[in-house]
Amino acid sequence: MKKNDGGPAFPIYQEQMNLGDTAGPGMSLRDWFAGHVVSPMLMQAYGNTPAVLAEKAYQLADAMLQEREKEE
Repeated sequence: MKKNDGGPAFPIYQEQMNLGDTAGPGMSLRDWFAGHVVSPMLMQAYGNTPAVLAEKAYQLADAMLQEREKEE
């Protein structure tokens, strides 16, 4: 089963894409959420490895997506 990634963070519809074959959906909303929690986590994370920080960032992103689904 595919993990809920929230869909595209910044969707571009076909009629907006005048960039040829190089345009695509971009990052997922899950990636966007995870990327935004990394900086604050790094400020407090002395002793955590990059792998641990990445795992925690995606755990928080998943929790944000679950909360978002409750509102829909």
